[in-house]
Amino acid sequence: MARFRSLIGQSWFAGVKVAVATGIGYFLAARLGLVVRVESGLAIFWPASGISVGALIALGPRASLPVAAAVFVASTVCSLTIGRSVWLSVAFAFLNTVQTLLAALL
Repeated sequence: MARFRSLIGQSWFAGVKVAVATGIGYFLAARLGLVVRVESGLAIFWPASGISVGALIALGPRASLPVAAAVFVASTVCSLTIGRSVWLSVAFAFLNTVQTLLAALL
């Protein structure tokens, strides 16, 4: 675990790799959550938050910016793919990002 923390601080490219990996995992888990929704746009559970919070817990506070950026982008794209408006997608992405950061902080 200490190896990953030191990788984040060594170069900006390591942060980009973390953001891309987290973003892909978040997007795929979000799509899984949307498959089992009960109503249009209402998910029963959101496994994507587990991916992002787990990444922050495992990688430490240095990964908060790359993970937050990945959550924001992946959540926005996922919302747009199900037909939400751009502003609503951005609002949900912002809330998902704040939720991830607060859950990892706690």
